[in-house]
Amino acid sequence: MKKIVFIFGLPGAGKTDFINDIVNNTNNIRETFNISNDLKVCDDIRLHGSSIDTFADRTNRYEAIKEDIDELLESDDEVLLIFGHMHDLEESENAIIKRIVANYPCLEKDIYLLDIPDHNLLYERLINTDWFKSDIKNNQERFPKAWLDIADDHLRKQVNKQKEYGFNIIEVDATDGFVIREENIKTK
Repeated sequence: MKKIVFIFGLPGAGKTDFINDIVNNTNNIRETFNISNDLKVCDDIRLHGSSIDTFADRTNRYEAIKEDIDELLESDDEVLLIFGHMHDLEESENAIIKRIVANYPCLEKDIYLLDIPDHNLLYERLINTDWFKSDIKNNQERFPKAWLDIADDHLRKQVNKQKEYGFNIIEVDATDGFVIREENIKTK
């Protein structure tokens, strides 16, 4: 069955590294995560650093993802990896995940939620990302360390709501590499 996999996590959790590791099959990661060798990465991954703050930006993002899903359905590929944005999880009818569920009910749907439980470590990683450093003064004000607790709680709630749309949620500890949390293994 064809499957789409959204990769979510707070900034600094390693979403791009995770996707790159799957593409390159680093340390046989595809087997660990039960991902076929026949995979495609949504072209929008290249745009993940660009703004998606306006309705037009989100519409363009949805159209790029939709195009990749249509290609997936016509190809021999089995899995489409998508770099998730918080905007994708919105409650509005125009939210990307809701539109995908409505338009592609036949797809298997997973969300990998990358997490680093030690928020001191996560914050260290966050402030050392290129995008954070590109506007360090502004980003320090927008994303103080205390923001992580609030953002983590919000992200978890939003991701868990996706279960009602048929998404399987797999939590991944991204502290040192990428490891499926034990509680996920027990519930499979």
